[in-house]
Amino acid sequence: MVESIGDSRCPLNVQCIWTGQAKVQIAVSKAEMSSTAELVIGANPQNNAIVTVGTNKYSITLEKVIPYPGGGQTREKKEAVLQVKCL
Repeated sequence: MVESIGDSRCPLNVQCIWTGQAKVQIAVSKAEMSSTAELVIGANPQNNAIVTVGTNKYSITLEKVIPYPGGGQTREKKEAVLQVKCL
């Protein structure tokens, strides 16, 4: 489950000093157990995490956060595209 998405990536058609990042906080739960991770794309990426919940391990990869920021656009609801594999 995606808990939060933060997006500071440089918008399209804008010249920025820093490319920015999109950060996604996730929580993986099973019964009463849960584990959390933060995934990052953009500057200093950390887009993959191994999450353990009980005896199960999952590889979670952040593929993208959409929509990409655009210069002058109004804020739109962000969505994270994740790939999850059971190890």
